[in-house]
Amino acid sequence: MPILVVKFENNELIGNKVQRNYAWLPWQIGARGARMSWVFWDVDEHAEVPEHQHDHEQIMHVMEGTFEFTLNGEKGTYTDGDIVVIPSNAPHSGKALTPCKLMDIFSPVREEYR
Repeated sequence: MPILVVKFENNELIGNKVQRNYAWLPWQIGARGARMSWVFWDVDEHAEVPEHQHDHEQIMHVMEGTFEFTLNGEKGTYTDGDIVVIPSNAPHSGKALTPCKLMDIFSPVREEYR
């Protein structure tokens, strides 16, 4: 499954391209359903998320800030409004280049984020 990045500018889709957090960061559960978790992160500038992978599919939305994200060794930089779909078991890591607010959706539920 390809990783889909969707970029919006002034609420308009300007293109998509195939390209391309963790419990020690401040987080808040947004909602939890039977099969998914919705999590919000406040990430300090220069904070790093070490490379990891998990069975969960993940959708990351950069709400504010600039976040450098690496997936399978390919690095990209994402900003306000960017959405990244991350397949199950794909190795990924990140670094906040500025203070960031991120929103993640995980499926199935992340039990550790209760």
